[in-house]
Amino acid sequence: MAEIVNNLRHAIEITNWSASQKAEGLAGFERGLASAMEKRSHLNDALRHYVNSADDLYAYTGEHHSDFVLDNGHISIADPVVLAGFNSKIRQYNAYRGGLLRAKDDFTRFQTDLLKKMNVGGKDVGLQ
Repeated sequence: MAEIVNNLRHAIEITNWSASQKAEGLAGFERGLASAMEKRSHLNDALRHYVNSADDLYAYTGEHHSDFVLDNGHISIADPVVLAGFNSKIRQYNAYRGGLLRAKDDFTRFQTDLLKKMNVGGKDVGLQ
């Protein structure tokens, strides 16, 4: 990603624009880049939280596997402490999953709006 950004900056710098046009072009690029990086960072954070919560859930079930009983297609947990812990992990996992889906939708919407403003289709940049 850094290489692409540097290449785009360089492309602006080597244009035959005046110094003020180059400065204005670079400033606009940096503003747009900051917004995109914020959305991307939010998506990456949401993904990291989701993956960590899934790992945490799997670790918890692995640690307490003997407390889980499958009875006629239903899982039951007799120990109330283990049940409360499991339910807590599930709620956390579901919350992070929801956060990831919202962040993904937000990033996709941002990307789509940006491409529309640039009059570029998703196929032009390999998104479809």
